Amino acid sequence: RHLVHTNALITRSATAPLQLGFDSGESSPKSWLDLFPDAFAGPTPGFDLVIGNPPFLNQLFSSTKLQSSVSAEVTSAHGAMASKLSNPATVFVLAAIDLAKSSGVIALIQPLSFLATDEAASARALLASANTIDYLWICTEKVFDADVFVCGVVARIGKISPVETKIVTGRGFELSIEKVGLGPAQGTWSVALTA
Repeated sequence: RHLVHTNALITRSATAPLQLGFDSGESSPKSWLDLFPDAFAGPTPGFDLVIGNPPFLNQLFSSTKLQSSVSAEVTSAHGAMASKLSNPATVFVLAAIDLAKSSGVIALIQPLSFLATDEAASARALLASANTIDYLWICTEKVFDADVFVCGVVARIGKISPVETKIVTGRGFELSIEKVGLGPAQGTWSVALTA
């Protein structure tokens, strides 16, 4: 019913600001609850679908590093899961999990490094332990102008049943015959790269 399109780093809580430090042209950020009160009312609050292509911001370069005040707010909102993130795109995974309702769906593009870096381990574990990961898209071809390879995660919020994750590859989104189990105990999801 409603779509929000913005270049913003969202936080985990429905009552948290829509954005942290990015220019949206508004004088003061609003919360998701303010923008969509109906979505957060009732017995299953949250969105049916959260989809995103977050900005990939390498924290080692001064041109893409988050301002310290934004970094502090992200750490405050997400605790230890966000305190050492090298790429804030992973915060979008945490935020999407929190903003989607139980049985809702999240679909997010991530840098390919999301599958294996230590900095994303907490987000991968949370995603695998409490949710059902239906699809993992792996693309080792350039898709965007940025100099980064990407992957995509499609998951249903809540454990539906034991499911093997379907692997989709390349620009043509070809469904692989291989399926993988992505559990919370796995340190990385790099096994998906071989499917």
